[in-house]
Amino acid sequence: MVNPAKRYILLFVFLLGYASTGFTDSPNNRIFNIKVARQTVEYGKALSVYMEINTRSKNNIAKILEPLKADFSVAIVDSNETKNTTRFKIRLYPLKTGNLQIPALGNKIFRSKPIDITVTPAVSADNKPVELSMNKYNQKPWVREQTQIIVSIISTDPDIILSSRNILYKGIRSYPIPQQTTVNIIKGVKYYRHKTGWNIFFLYKQDARIRLPEIEYIKNGVPKYRFHFEPVRIKAVKLPVYVSPAIPVGKPSLSAEYINDDFLLTQPGKTSVLRYTLSGKAIPGDWLPSLMQQYNTVYNAHIQFTPVDTQTATTPGINIMGSKVVNIAYTPLSNGLLPVDDIHIPYFEPETGLVKTLTFKHKKPLILNIYLQVGIFIITISLLYILVKKALLLLKNKINYYQNISDFKKKLKTAETFNDIKDTLKYFCLAESWPVNISVNQWLARLKSRYIVSEKADSACLLLNNCLYNKNVDVDIAKIRTELG
Repeated sequence: MVNPAKRYILLFVFLLGYASTGFTDSPNNRIFNIKVARQTVEYGKALSVYMEINTRSKNNIAKILEPLKADFSVAIVDSNETKNTTRFKIRLYPLKTGNLQIPALGNKIFRSKPIDITVTPAVSADNKPVELSMNKYNQKPWVREQTQIIVSIISTDPDIILSSRNILYKGIRSYPIPQQTTVNIIKGVKYYRHKTGWNIFFLYKQDARIRLPEIEYIKNGVPKYRFHFEPVRIKAVKLPVYVSPAIPVGKPSLSAEYINDDFLLTQPGKTSVLRYTLSGKAIPGDWLPSLMQQYNTVYNAHIQFTPVDTQTATTPGINIMGSKVVNIAYTPLSNGLLPVDDIHIPYFEPETGLVKTLTFKHKKPLILNIYLQVGIFIITISLLYILVKKALLLLKNKINYYQNISDFKKKLKTAETFNDIKDTLKYFCLAESWPVNISVNQWLARLKSRYIVSEKADSACLLLNNCLYNKNVDVDIAKIRTELG
């Protein structure tokens, strides 16, 4: 047996050796030095930090630098190793403006001193501050629901290009938002609002802490600033169990057109193409549903459908726009006005958490064989001929009517005798298709049956009739012309 005293001696020697590797005040174990190039830096500019540590601890450098990530984006750009020490050059990008701090780094026993850092706003060419802001994004989106992360940069610098990378994160699909620039004039100064960012979609339920890619602020072809941002925290919510992967999240729209068919008219046995365009705001193109299952019904028994091709696309923007163009060949098997079954597309509405249905109704194509088409064509042309002929006759009668009425008024104004006045009445009779040789009393009777006749016109006709057969009557002819006119 081992002597108990020897056990304690061996344990003491072991602990002493263990302490000398991690916890004793040995120059081979502590962080020797941390230096910064400067303690004031612009937001978007890099801050260089120089660190010298024990070479034995170099493999723990990531853990040593972890506290920096609270306020900085950290990157090791260079290292130089000697026998006892390793020197690192570290590049820090601040995540925000204000008073920040490089915290004490090291272990529980040997730590560096904190270093205060002042981060000032970025400035444009005229020394006006560059303002950055981020939209209020949805922190609890549904799975497959679009989440917008939009960064706005306001500057007096024109022609600025913003460049960024896509978000790479497990379980996320990301689409960069192309830069959009608007101009606002305030007190005579032009301010340019540049927008960019990302539209992201979660593929499954998760609680994500996402570090956004940097955005480069490029002026005259040279990156002037590289803006880094604080991580965003988003908790994706699982879709209800009744929402299958084939159901899109968001409302799609659907349109259709018959290709190669004039006026929706075709023949039995002739194959044509029915083109559908399915689109969805904030829905990727490959997530839009298939349409082929809509045709496996008895309702479409008189039409044979065959898929031709499908083209999908996703267009980036403030909101992405997905589209799916589906060409389906259809062959009618009989004559008639054949109905095509309505298309029903279920979709999940994120605002209400309910599944709703988009219903699309087709225009009904007219299916006729060639003989029926020729017969209908001939009948249509015949009817058109009759209608045109009647319309021309009606137009001719209207023209004659207005011409005769015009002649009546002209002749009446120049009539010098009572017989001249009576002769003018024939033009009115021609306009109304009355006999031209009727008497004044007959003319008056027809006139009263068709129009409302004033008392003066009535008395003028009676007076005219009296004057025609009694030559000794002294009547002012001008008065009769005026009252008849």
